[in-house]
Amino acid sequence: MKTIRSAAVAGTLFTLTAGTLLHFVYEWLGPQGAVIGAVNESTWEHLKLVFWPMLFFSLAEYAVYGRRLRAFWTSRAAGVLAGMAAVVVLFYTYTGVVGRNFVPVDIGIFAVAVLLAWWTAWRMLRRPCAWQRRRWAVWAAVVVLAALTVCFAVFTYWPPHIALFLDPVTGTYGL
Repeated sequence: MKTIRSAAVAGTLFTLTAGTLLHFVYEWLGPQGAVIGAVNESTWEHLKLVFWPMLFFSLAEYAVYGRRLRAFWTSRAAGVLAGMAAVVVLFYTYTGVVGRNFVPVDIGIFAVAVLLAWWTAWRMLRRPCAWQRRRWAVWAAVVVLAALTVCFAVFTYWPPHIALFLDPVTGTYGL
Protein backbone atom coordinates (compact mmCIF):
# COMPACT_ATOMS: atom_id res chain seq x y z
CA MET A 1 0.00 0.00 0.00
CA LYS A 2 2.86 2.37 0.74
CA THR A 3 4.22 1.80 -2.78
CA ILE A 4 0.84 2.62 -4.29
CA ARG A 5 0.59 5.87 -2.30
CA SER A 6 4.16 6.88 -3.09
CA ALA A 7 3.63 6.12 -6.77
CA ALA A 8 0.43 8.20 -6.81
CA VAL A 9 2.27 11.17 -5.31
CA ALA A 10 5.15 10.75 -7.78
CA GLY A 11 2.66 10.31 -10.63
CA THR A 12 0.86 13.50 -9.61
CA LEU A 13 4.10 15.48 -9.58
CA PHE A 14 5.22 13.92 -12.86
CA THR A 15 1.88 14.67 -14.54
CA LEU A 16 1.84 18.27 -13.31
CA THR A 17 5.39 18.84 -14.55
CA ALA A 18 5.23 16.90 -17.81
CA GLY A 19 1.74 18.21 -18.59
CA THR A 20 2.98 21.77 -18.20
CA LEU A 21 5.90 21.04 -20.53
CA LEU A 22 3.61 19.33 -23.07
CA HIS A 23 1.85 22.64 -23.51
CA PHE A 24 5.00 23.84 -25.31
CA VAL A 25 6.21 20.65 -27.04
CA TYR A 26 4.61 21.48 -30.38
CA GLU A 27 6.27 24.90 -30.36
CA TRP A 28 9.64 23.31 -29.57
CA LEU A 29 9.51 20.23 -31.81
CA GLY A 30 7.01 21.11 -34.51
CA PRO A 31 5.20 18.22 -36.22
CA GLN A 32 7.20 15.59 -34.30
CA GLY A 33 5.52 16.72 -31.08
CA ALA A 34 2.02 17.19 -32.47
CA VAL A 35 0.38 14.01 -31.21
CA ILE A 36 1.49 14.38 -27.59
CA GLY A 37 1.75 18.16 -27.29
CA ALA A 38 -1.03 20.73 -27.50
CA VAL A 39 -1.08 22.07 -31.08
CA ASN A 40 -3.55 24.85 -30.28
CA GLU A 41 -5.59 26.31 -27.43
CA SER A 42 -8.67 24.08 -27.81
CA THR A 43 -10.01 22.21 -24.82
CA TRP A 44 -9.36 18.90 -26.59
CA GLU A 45 -5.67 19.67 -27.01
CA HIS A 46 -5.43 20.52 -23.31
CA LEU A 47 -6.76 17.08 -22.43
CA LYS A 48 -3.47 15.72 -23.76
CA LEU A 49 -1.72 17.44 -20.85
CA VAL A 50 -3.49 15.10 -18.42
CA PHE A 51 -3.66 12.00 -20.61
CA TRP A 52 -0.12 11.49 -21.94
CA PRO A 53 1.88 12.02 -18.73
CA MET A 54 -0.50 9.83 -16.77
CA LEU A 55 -0.34 7.10 -19.42
CA PHE A 56 3.46 7.22 -19.64
CA PHE A 57 3.86 7.10 -15.86
CA SER A 58 1.35 4.26 -15.64
CA LEU A 59 3.26 2.23 -18.22
CA ALA A 60 6.41 2.62 -16.12
CA GLU A 61 4.48 1.68 -12.96
CA TYR A 62 3.05 -1.37 -14.66
CA ALA A 63 6.53 -2.55 -15.57
CA VAL A 64 7.73 -2.13 -11.97
CA TYR A 65 4.80 -3.42 -9.89
CA GLY A 66 1.50 -3.12 -11.76
CA ARG A 67 1.53 -6.62 -13.21
CA ARG A 68 0.83 -8.00 -9.75
CA LEU A 69 -2.31 -5.87 -9.39
CA ARG A 70 -5.32 -7.10 -11.33
CA ALA A 71 -7.15 -3.76 -10.91
CA PHE A 72 -4.21 -1.68 -12.16
CA TRP A 73 -5.56 -0.73 -15.60
CA THR A 74 -9.13 -0.20 -14.44
CA SER A 75 -7.89 2.27 -11.84
CA ARG A 76 -5.75 4.08 -14.39
CA ALA A 77 -8.49 4.32 -17.01
CA ALA A 78 -10.91 5.65 -14.38
CA GLY A 79 -8.32 8.17 -13.22
CA VAL A 80 -7.59 9.40 -16.73
CA LEU A 81 -11.31 9.73 -17.49
CA ALA A 82 -11.96 11.56 -14.20
CA GLY A 83 -9.14 14.02 -14.86
CA MET A 84 -10.20 14.68 -18.44
CA ALA A 85 -13.84 15.08 -17.40
CA ALA A 86 -12.79 17.57 -14.72
CA VAL A 87 -10.98 19.70 -17.32
CA VAL A 88 -14.02 19.79 -19.59
CA VAL A 89 -16.66 20.31 -16.90
CA LEU A 90 -14.77 22.90 -14.87
CA PHE A 91 -13.58 24.88 -17.89
CA TYR A 92 -16.94 25.07 -19.64
CA THR A 93 -18.80 25.73 -16.40
CA TYR A 94 -16.71 28.68 -15.30
CA THR A 95 -16.35 30.18 -18.78
CA GLY A 96 -20.09 29.75 -19.29
CA VAL A 97 -20.80 31.66 -16.09
CA VAL A 98 -18.09 34.32 -16.43
CA GLY A 99 -18.20 34.65 -20.20
CA ARG A 100 -14.48 34.23 -20.85
CA ASN A 101 -11.45 32.35 -19.61
CA PHE A 102 -8.59 33.48 -17.38
CA VAL A 103 -5.20 31.78 -17.67
CA PRO A 104 -4.61 31.50 -13.88
CA VAL A 105 -7.99 29.77 -13.49
CA ASP A 106 -7.18 27.47 -16.43
CA ILE A 107 -3.90 26.50 -14.77
CA GLY A 108 -5.77 25.85 -11.53
CA ILE A 109 -8.24 23.64 -13.39
CA PHE A 110 -5.36 21.62 -14.82
CA ALA A 111 -3.91 21.14 -11.31
CA VAL A 112 -7.29 20.11 -9.88
CA ALA A 113 -7.84 17.70 -12.77
CA VAL A 114 -4.44 16.05 -12.23
CA LEU A 115 -5.06 15.75 -8.50
CA LEU A 116 -8.50 14.23 -9.13
CA ALA A 117 -7.09 11.83 -11.74
CA TRP A 118 -4.39 10.46 -9.47
CA TRP A 119 -6.61 10.45 -6.38
CA THR A 120 -9.21 8.41 -8.29
CA ALA A 121 -6.57 5.96 -9.55
CA TRP A 122 -5.00 5.64 -6.09
CA ARG A 123 -8.34 5.17 -4.35
CA MET A 124 -9.50 2.53 -6.82
CA LEU A 125 -6.22 0.63 -6.64
CA ARG A 126 -6.02 0.83 -2.86
CA ARG A 127 -9.45 -0.72 -2.37
CA PRO A 128 -10.54 -2.27 -5.65
CA CYS A 129 -14.11 -3.41 -6.16
CA ALA A 130 -14.68 -6.98 -7.30
CA TRP A 131 -15.63 -5.88 -10.83
CA GLN A 132 -12.29 -4.08 -11.30
CA ARG A 133 -10.45 -7.39 -11.18
CA ARG A 134 -12.61 -9.13 -13.75
CA ARG A 135 -11.05 -9.88 -17.07
CA TRP A 136 -13.72 -7.97 -19.03
CA ALA A 137 -13.13 -4.84 -16.91
CA VAL A 138 -9.38 -4.97 -17.37
CA TRP A 139 -9.79 -5.41 -21.12
CA ALA A 140 -12.37 -2.61 -21.25
CA ALA A 141 -9.94 -0.30 -19.45
CA VAL A 142 -7.13 -1.15 -21.87
CA VAL A 143 -9.48 -0.61 -24.84
CA VAL A 144 -10.54 2.79 -23.45
CA LEU A 145 -6.91 3.88 -23.06
CA ALA A 146 -6.02 2.57 -26.53
CA ALA A 147 -9.05 4.31 -28.05
CA LEU A 148 -8.07 7.59 -26.41
CA THR A 149 -4.54 7.17 -27.77
CA VAL A 150 -5.92 6.73 -31.28
CA CYS A 151 -8.34 9.65 -30.86
CA PHE A 152 -5.55 11.99 -29.76
CA ALA A 153 -3.50 10.98 -32.79
CA VAL A 154 -6.33 11.21 -35.32
CA PHE A 155 -8.05 14.31 -33.95
CA THR A 156 -4.79 16.24 -33.88
CA TYR A 157 -4.91 16.21 -37.67
CA TRP A 158 -8.61 15.67 -38.46
CA PRO A 159 -10.69 17.05 -35.56
CA PRO A 160 -14.48 17.16 -35.64
CA HIS A 161 -15.78 20.69 -36.09
CA ILE A 162 -17.41 21.05 -32.69
CA ALA A 163 -16.68 23.41 -29.79
CA LEU A 164 -14.42 20.99 -27.91
CA PHE A 165 -11.92 21.08 -30.79
CA LEU A 166 -12.18 24.80 -31.64
CA ASP A 167 -9.12 26.93 -30.95
CA PRO A 168 -10.66 30.10 -29.45
CA VAL A 169 -7.56 32.14 -30.31
CA THR A 170 -7.40 31.40 -34.05
CA GLY A 171 -10.93 30.14 -34.71
CA THR A 172 -9.50 27.01 -36.36
CA TYR A 173 -9.52 23.27 -35.65
CA GLY A 174 -6.50 21.00 -35.24
CA LEU A 175 -3.21 21.80 -36.92
